[in-house]
Amino acid sequence: MTGEPPTRIGNAHPNIAPYEMFETANGFIFVAAGTNEQFERLVTYLGKSKLAVDPRFLDNATRKANEESLMAELSPLFAKQDAGVLAEELLANGVPAGAVLEVPQALHHPQVRARGMVLEDGEYQGIGVPVKMSRTPGYPRMLPPKLGEHASDILLEAGYDEAEIESLVRTSVVGDVALSKRASEQ
Repeated sequence: MTGEPPTRIGNAHPNIAPYEMFETANGFIFVAAGTNEQFERLVTYLGKSKLAVDPRFLDNATRKANEESLMAELSPLFAKQDAGVLAEELLANGVPAGAVLEVPQALHHPQVRARGMVLEDGEYQGIGVPVKMSRTPGYPRMLPPKLGEHASDILLEAGYDEAEIESLVRTSVVGDVALSKRASEQ
């Protein structure tokens, strides 16, 4: 809601290597080379096929045990790549990978838009229902209220009278969208 993208906290897998993000020339890519075959395809595509026969990286157990060395070998190979192009190429070669999108990029991605995953109403922007079933599509019945939208109703229930509420709104102690709108129309 602030418009600031959230910071990353990491996604490295505790038991698989490489299974994490790498920095590229124009962003990040996530690679999940969980099998020996995928690892061999990855390093071959990156031009370092000798890593597939390096004793430190022969299988997942040795790759995980030598993960720091593995990252030191792999990271520079990603640095000059284009994340989107590389992700497509790796996928085409059987290596699970994807360019990492910032939240604003993800919210404007054509697939996200096509699935109706972004709800917008004025300044409000939120996430739609991810489960889409043909006969019972999920959808929100209503959007969340605007800040202060129900303030007067809540204050009335709490025992305040109309004059007290109007005074609180007028002095900006509380905001009430409906009451403020009514006041401006009078």
